[in-house]
Amino acid sequence: MRTTIDLPDAVFRETKALAALRGLTLKQFVLDAIEQARRSPPTNVSPEVPRTFQPVHLKSGQKLSLKDFDFDDLLA
Repeated sequence: MRTTIDLPDAVFRETKALAALRGLTLKQFVLDAIEQARRSPPTNVSPEVPRTFQPVHLKSGQKLSLKDFDFDDLLA
């Protein structure tokens, strides 16, 4: 598949030079980098932290708790 990406000029020049130094085309260099990134485990992924919501205080004095509210239902 053919695609277009925008790179800063300096990044493009450096990447093209690195590819040439390794005897690779720019295309092969980028493909190799993508494959390497796909094979390596994510480094900065933290487990999802459960969110806690403070109750909303209504004018009537009651509390509205959003603790068990499923916000995904809003998108359905």
